[in-house]
Formats: sequence, structure tokens, C-alpha cells
Amino acid sequence: MVNTVILVHETEAQCRERLLAMGFPYGTAVEIASYLAQSTDMMALMPQLRGVAMARGIGIIPVEVTDLAHMINALRPNLIWPLTDGYGYFRGSAAAALSVLADIPIFGSAPDLYCLAQDKFRSSATLAAAGYPVPPAGLLYGDEVLVPLPPTETGYFVKPNCLGAKIGITDASRAATPDEVRAVAVEIAETYRDRAIVQPYIPGRNIRVSYLRVHDDACADTMGIFAVDHGGDFQTAKDSMALYGQTRSPSLEAPAFIDLDATEPEVADRIRAIVWPAAQLLGLRDVFSFDLRLDGEGMPHILEFEVSPGIPCFDFGHFVEHRWQMPLTNALTSALGAAITRSSPYELDRLSQ
Repeated sequence: MVNTVILVHETEAQCRERLLAMGFPYGTAVEIASYLAQSTDMMALMPQLRGVAMARGIGIIPVEVTDLAHMINALRPNLIWPLTDGYGYFRGSAAAALSVLADIPIFGSAPDLYCLAQDKFRSSATLAAAGYPVPPAGLLYGDEVLVPLPPTETGYFVKPNCLGAKIGITDASRAATPDEVRAVAVEIAETYRDRAIVQPYIPGRNIRVSYLRVHDDACADTMGIFAVDHGGDFQTAKDSMALYGQTRSPSLEAPAFIDLDATEPEVADRIRAIVWPAAQLLGLRDVFSFDLRLDGEGMPHILEFEVSPGIPCFDFGHFVEHRWQMPLTNALTSALGAAITRSSPYELDRLSQ
């Protein structure tokens, strides 16, 4: 018996053409669409993944998000795997919504998170309300202040509210004054038609936490907790675009990832004690990641979480091979197998498994 998984993806080209039709300049459309680089890179990995999965009795069918609505009932898969998320600019959240409508389980997280995760202000507010260490945030649309700027003694960090993958982040994102903040927010509104989230700048190190539920017993201890060293204080859109997808630059070296469990176990435990309960509260489950900033005193601050991390990208593959000691395709196949054994389409108890 073969169990079927529909892998729902949205292509960079599909997104780019839609943005061009909306009047975005070509360069901006390319930059925004680069968020979907994992779809590009996953399709390159697909022949190998499908072969490994089929040997385990799992058939993976890639389907573009625009085709899912008229294919879902005909295929009636055991699982739907939304590779990407989003409701603005991107349409990955449609896969999660359709899975609920069809009563088909998700390989992933709570369906509502495929919208919430795209909105940095709202997702940060959710975690802050629960008492997690999240930098306070202001919100601007152009020069209009929607939420006042937070107090700060270290300056500000300004970025698009609903665009991930470092899109819209430039050297100017670190702003010293409210006037500089407004200038960056105006640029974000004019270029991307997005609001700007403004938080205090936190001197320190970038931290990436990754998780894949390779088997039922995968828990907090199996998360990968890495300090990310890309040669600068923070990564920009230009840096990110050169690493992945259709905008990849073969000559660019990937960032270095330092395993904090090996080098700074006390810091890793501190991060783990924050991230794992936060993930359970939100309803994150099979695969997810968190980005944090570790300040000079070793205290972690949650910047954002990702319900659809870049699975075929270097950092996630590095985590899987380092933590699970197996190729990415084998780990994904095991994770899909574990998800197929769950009985309910999605859990109303906030997916606490």
C-alpha cells in the first residue's frame, strides 16, 4: 500500500508574474519572489526525495498551489504538505485552508499559522502577550505612525512587516533616529507596499533554531541551535538572494553555523527553554524554525518564527545532517511517515503532540 502526500508549492516565476501584473517593477518583483526560493530548490531535490520516499511506501505528488483546489478531492492524499506560507504577496496559506476544508491532515503546523507567521507585528504581539522575550515594536506605513516607536538606547531596526527571507533589509535598516526610521519606512512602503515593523536594535549574535519531527519522540532536545556567522552584523536581502533559488550566486560562500550545544551548552539550554514552549503554545509541530538575537549578556530575544522554513536551503540541510546524522531526503521521509500515522486531520488542542 502506498500512502500519498501532496507537496504544495508556489513557484518564483508564478509569483513574479503576478507581482508584475500588479504593477511592481521587475527588480522588486524578482526580490519579493525570491522568498519562494525553497520551491525552486525543492524541485531540484524532488527526484531523489520521491525515490527515497517511494522505497518507504510514500508517494509524493508535487502540485502548484493554484491547482490544488480542483485536484485535492480527486487525489484524496493521506497528507498535504504546504511547502510555503503567506496570504499577501504569496499564497501558501491556501494549502493549509484547503486541507481543513477537505479534512486531510497537514504535514506542518496549525492551519492559522500559515497566515500569522507572515505578519511579524501580530506574531510578535502574540508571543509578547504570553510573556516571551520579544523586542517591543512600533508599526509604520510610510510616514504614518500606526503604533508608536518603542523606547531604545541603541537605535532601531526597521524591516518590512510581511516579507521574509531578508527582503527589504538593507544597510539602512539599522536606523539611529526617528527621522531615519521614517525614511526607511517610506522606502518600504513605496517599494514593497508594506508596513514597516520597528524594534530596538539589539547588539549581539544571530541565532537560528531549527526543528524536524523525524519520529514521534523528537522533542526539544532534537532542535538544532546555531549561531549564524555570515561575516556581518546582520544579513541583507542582497546576501540572502545570492544564496538560494533562481537568484543564487554560485561563488558566494554560505554562512558558518556554530552548534551552541557543543560550544555554549548553557546558552543553548536557555534558548531551548524559551523556544520549545513557545512553539507548543503557537501550534508549531512537524517542521519549523525560529530566528533570535542573542545579546551581549547571553539573553535571547525572539525576532520571528517560520512555519515553512527553507527546507532545501543550506542551513536546514546542515541542521538535519548534523543533528540526525542522515541525508535530508531520508529525514524528510521519516518525518512524513511519522505524520501519516497521526489519526486526526488537525488537532483542536493546539497540536500538542
